[in-house]
Amino acid sequence: MTGNLGRRLILAFNITQEIFNEVPLPEIATSEIKYVSLLGKCLCITVSCNGTNKFDVWVMKEYGYRYSWCKLFTFVGEWCFNSPLMSLKPLCYSSDRSKVLLEVKFRGDFKSDPKKKLFWYYLKSYKVTYVPRIPNFIETMIYAGILLPPSLPS
Repeated sequence: MTGNLGRRLILAFNITQEIFNEVPLPEIATSEIKYVSLLGKCLCITVSCNGTNKFDVWVMKEYGYRYSWCKLFTFVGEWCFNSPLMSLKPLCYSSDRSKVLLEVKFRGDFKSDPKKKLFWYYLKSYKVTYVPRIPNFIETMIYAGILLPPSLPS
């Protein structure tokens, strides 16, 4: 999220008031923001650490307050995989919140394997386990809303 002047920012659109607001970022060094998403009920960003195979995952505990950002975990690709990572995207917590489901995209040419795979990351033990039997996929998305038909006028 880099503007023309090189300033990193997140813009949020308030549908009710129809205005844009700037969401403050955590105090992080020159890093590249890879993903902005929702993790649980918190705003979440994934940051690539200066072109390395290391990613920081941050969550904003209280929406709109810069100092409520906290680093949830740091993921170092070399500790878990033989291939370098291109990106890492947190998708959701497990029901007991002990682990995070991650979409991992590897660098390189994978002709027989999908480029993206799903893994569970254990927050306390820092272990990673592969989620088997998932077919090839291009993109993942978590939806936690309610699907209701539109109300019809009487």
